[in-house]
Amino acid sequence: MVGSRFFVMGQTPTIEARRAGVAAASLLLAGLGDAVVAVGNDDLGPFLREVDDLSRQMEAARVALLGEALSRGVVAGSECPSAAAWVIQWAPSYKAGGAAQLVTVGHATRQRVTPAPTGADRAARGGGIEAPACRAVFRCAR
Repeated sequence: MVGSRFFVMGQTPTIEARRAGVAAASLLLAGLGDAVVAVGNDDLGPFLREVDDLSRQMEAARVALLGEALSRGVVAGSECPSAAAWVIQWAPSYKAGGAAQLVTVGHATRQRVTPAPTGADRAARGGGIEAPACRAVFRCAR
């Protein structure tokens, strides 16, 4: 969608436009599982790639938002007993697992002083996160 609510092509979207885009994508994807029967055979792979690209951007956004919350003291100032509990409070999909890994990567992005791959490797060694996945998040979070 192009327009003032989201963004104008060629301009950097505002944080409000980005947030509106996230909400719109969430609404559009609700029920997708039932609608994919309408996707042609030749489009299944490309559509999966587009969903995968979106997922990668969403993971990078989670890291960025958590990193910002950690940096600003929002997490420490909350009533949650840990950063992982804060993540689960605001991102309930993490109840199934993965909050601790997100926190590890979130902390690593705050502490990096060297180029991203070095910081990613350090986070991967210390937190049991696979380095390629961690590097992908660092690339997206820049």
